[in-house]
Amino acid sequence: MSWSPDGTTLLCHEARAGTNGSLCVLALDGERQPRPLLGSPHSEVPAVFSPDGRWVAYVSTESGHKEVYVTSYPDVSGKWQVSNGYGDFPRWRADGRELFFLTQDRLMAAEISVEGDELQVGAITPLFTLRWPRGTRSVYDVTPDGQQFLVNM
Repeated sequence: MSWSPDGTTLLCHEARAGTNGSLCVLALDGERQPRPLLGSPHSEVPAVFSPDGRWVAYVSTESGHKEVYVTSYPDVSGKWQVSNGYGDFPRWRADGRELFFLTQDRLMAAEISVEGDELQVGAITPLFTLRWPRGTRSVYDVTPDGQQFLVNM
């Protein structure tokens, strides 16, 4: 699903008994064996590394529906909820200061700031209405400056 910025690690989805889609990390050196990142019984995908590699934005169904969360990486030591009510398909702006995601019918932008080891979610702004095809793995992408979007309609 996502390459680490240094190109040494992949975020991947692994279907295992007892899970709904585990988020795994696959190092491209050594044994090359995927290891669970979060290990929850809930779906944890899709996911994407932040531009600096310190964070992973992912989608979880732990609340009963899809929501976007961010956790620290490589040491998973915190969890911050970004969306509220529904969130899917997170994408970072290239400077890591904004995280985009989809609701049922809109593309949203969340302000992100970091102080030490703490991530802060700021204002969340609806950008535009978007009717996206369900079942699509790649719904949209964003330019590095966060000003233009390529949307799969």
